[in-house]
Amino acid sequence: MLKDIEKKNLAKKIKGVKSTTEKIKILLTEKLNSDYKNKEKIKEEIKQKIKDKEIHKDIFYGYQVASDMWDLAGDTSADLNYYSKRLILVSVYSNILFKILTCKTYQQQSIDKDIDKSLKGVKKFNEVKSSILKQFS
Repeated sequence: MLKDIEKKNLAKKIKGVKSTTEKIKILLTEKLNSDYKNKEKIKEEIKQKIKDKEIHKDIFYGYQVASDMWDLAGDTSADLNYYSKRLILVSVYSNILFKILTCKTYQQQSIDKDIDKSLKGVKKFNEVKSSILKQFS
């Protein structure tokens, strides 16, 4: 879950941006760059929670971050799209965060490339999904 100060700062970053896709890309980039800068602190927090047997309390952290990003981007979905958007975004976010936290050679410059690659994959998935759904309407 994003802290209130993070939400405020992120809202400033997307102010005036019209495209929802562009908003999501900016939000992902900013959050993952912040996570990259704080990766040692994040690792220590995870280690401590594992040691204290409290890691289960953060099982939905990624989903909450994704949900906060969609809320900041102005998402008003109320049906199945509400959940699917968040699950897709948590997949993108957690995949890159995992690389940041585990790959010793991962560079901050790779974040943008990984986001672009992931969002292209999501776009292709949505195009296929749309074409399939058109067959049934």
